[in-house]
Amino acid sequence: MGVIGNIIAGRVLDKEFRILTLDGLREVYEEARQELSTKRIGILLLRIKTLGDSTLLPFLLKGVVRNLKTSIRVPTDFVGRADDTTFIVLLTNINKHDLRNVAVRLVDPLSLTVSVGERSVTCVVSISCVHGSELEEDKVTFDDLYKTALMRMKKGQSDRGSGIHCG
Repeated sequence: MGVIGNIIAGRVLDKEFRILTLDGLREVYEEARQELSTKRIGILLLRIKTLGDSTLLPFLLKGVVRNLKTSIRVPTDFVGRADDTTFIVLLTNINKHDLRNVAVRLVDPLSLTVSVGERSVTCVVSISCVHGSELEEDKVTFDDLYKTALMRMKKGQSDRGSGIHCG
């Protein structure tokens, strides 16, 4: 059926935010790889942490996803959800330098505060970047990029705390 058919059928969409699942991002990646070298593909892994009243997290995440969707380069970027507070942007037709620039550009729109009466919650975002050109072979999979981004984020957070962790 292809990725478009699976998106239309809702099989690869996160039901809460109407963005791609990990399986959906894998399918998009595989289709992109038919047209592009891995030297033109990258991912951003975004982990959302909160400060304040965590009961407001659902409202905060809705704002984060809305801002993420409006900040990507349509139609070359694809947003997906890895888990409750981790999101992925798959970027196609991008070089390594521009990938980092996109990560830097996303920090402000994703740094939100949601207030309801006296309660508030603030978003702290960590972003990990991986470009296909950083990995050794041209047969790089989506999972290779994803695992590298996860490792880079874990190492970067232990070394430098929150922020942008790119190679």
